[in-house]
Amino acid sequence: RVRVPLQVGELTLTFRTRYLDKGLEHPLPGDLWIEGRGPAESIEEAVSHFGGAAASVIAVIALATNAAVHHLEPELAFDETPGVSAREFLQSLLPEERAILGQARPLDKGSLVVLLEAIEGHEERERIGRAVAQYQLALRHWRFGHEVMATAHLYIGIEALTRAVMRRRQKAAGVSKEEFAQSLGIDLAERGSNTLLEAAIRRAFLFHRDDECYQSAKLASDGFEHGFMPFDQVREYAVKVRDKTATYLRQAILDLLNLDDAVRAKLLSPPRTEPLGRWPVVRYVRGQLVGDGAELALEGNDYPMLAWRSSIRSVTLEESGEQRIEIKDELSPQLGHGIQFQMQSFEVWGP
Repeated sequence: RVRVPLQVGELTLTFRTRYLDKGLEHPLPGDLWIEGRGPAESIEEAVSHFGGAAASVIAVIALATNAAVHHLEPELAFDETPGVSAREFLQSLLPEERAILGQARPLDKGSLVVLLEAIEGHEERERIGRAVAQYQLALRHWRFGHEVMATAHLYIGIEALTRAVMRRRQKAAGVSKEEFAQSLGIDLAERGSNTLLEAAIRRAFLFHRDDECYQSAKLASDGFEHGFMPFDQVREYAVKVRDKTATYLRQAILDLLNLDDAVRAKLLSPPRTEPLGRWPVVRYVRGQLVGDGAELALEGNDYPMLAWRSSIRSVTLEESGEQRIEIKDELSPQLGHGIQFQMQSFEVWGP
């Protein structure tokens, strides 16, 4: 539960995982469920302001777990003012909720509270908030084929943090901006020196003098944003440095927050060291169509295919709190006369 101050009063946000009863041994995890209660002038204002506040917390949850979180969708809003005879009500039509069958990562509530408080009380909270939001957007693109978008958001996050890192380093060294710039080989009296200084800060402190990663991430971001490079070349740079750039950005955010050593160690320990995209578990069947028939597809169908029915057979709860789910898949070939399907493999893939 998180309390958020608004101009018109205080908003209380409650975050839960919604569990779905499918008649099995244990309920299955569904969507993240966020309830907001607070003052608003209208339904539209409530949806907008409450949703915006929830989205900012979701970004910090993504940072804490290093795992992607889906977009929020408003489902239900209503006025519960006591003592009135007519109240506004709004409900949107959303797809039927399905149990989430995919890899997920548990959230440590204590670390999340510390993170939220550290960001809210930080003098650089606006820049840190921008960087956290960009990191969340990168995680939403953490999948094959989306490397350019992920890297672009990561580099924007790096840019958002640059001046905050400069001020922190300058303050820690107890020197003027001019002296700090000179320590990096930059003369502020020269034209374009501020741009050179920010580039030097990114290379030295955010990318830890990893010149190859810095240059490739910058080329990927600039080439994509300004369109001066073929897209396949942009993607080549992005694929090469996406993972490292994510590590550097997340570490830089946590370093700026001056977290307790125990909390920082927990946030930077496995499995949270590896970004986790929002991929479902997918299944593939491979095989061969065997036979001399002229038509591969069943009469009335356009293509040869397998009728695939899938159901959950059982759910057991491990001591660790993880769920073990047993799936039943039934495959019925829909093929032409004289054609048979010979299965070679049944594959289950995660991220």
